[in-house]
Amino acid sequence: MLISKISAALAALCLLCTINSQNLPLINSSNPLPEDYVPEDLVEINSTRQDGRPTQKMCADAAEALDRMLYDLNAAFPNDVAVTVTSGYRSFKYQAYLFDRSVEAYISDGMSEEEAKKLTGRFTARAGESEHQSGLAADFHNMTSASSSFASTPQYKWLCENAHKYGFILRYPKDKEQLTGIGFEPWHWRYVGVLHAEKIKNAGVCLEEYIKYSQN
Repeated sequence: MLISKISAALAALCLLCTINSQNLPLINSSNPLPEDYVPEDLVEINSTRQDGRPTQKMCADAAEALDRMLYDLNAAFPNDVAVTVTSGYRSFKYQAYLFDRSVEAYISDGMSEEEAKKLTGRFTARAGESEHQSGLAADFHNMTSASSSFASTPQYKWLCENAHKYGFILRYPKDKEQLTGIGFEPWHWRYVGVLHAEKIKNAGVCLEEYIKYSQN
């Protein structure tokens, strides 16, 4: 009874969704982007971490919404280390480099190539399978490097309560790895627009589930 009610609620929530929205492509191992895909409207992210890295970029609407969100987030915690963007758009080539570098590091620690690729794949998508290539995803936190410990911060709690108001969703929730194929990443957020973000948050689903229910 409860499952049927939940399914019905999800279907109702998604009934009016426009799945072909430019902000809602599903990018994963089953839906990769072409090697030569580059978003046409990439712009600089003002809240890029100032540590010598290149200024990160996202699609224009996503970048504008992200900068507004992080401004409001950091204003809510003026005495804490600011949350800043460490990664935005990534090319197919750069994503391949990141994946291969991680695999090589695990192999140097004694893993087999198969084990290294499997472990790498939990947190680093293969080239073409990364949302970063779409220009709609960004990594941000206030740690020295991306860590699950970010989930214990008040900033992460604020994001969970407010990110949907700016059009962002937590792309890889803790309990959805079997569906997303990626482990819990509290630092990785995806822009889908306010309409979809609010529906996804209220339904308590990941993007794969949302699109599936919307298409049925």
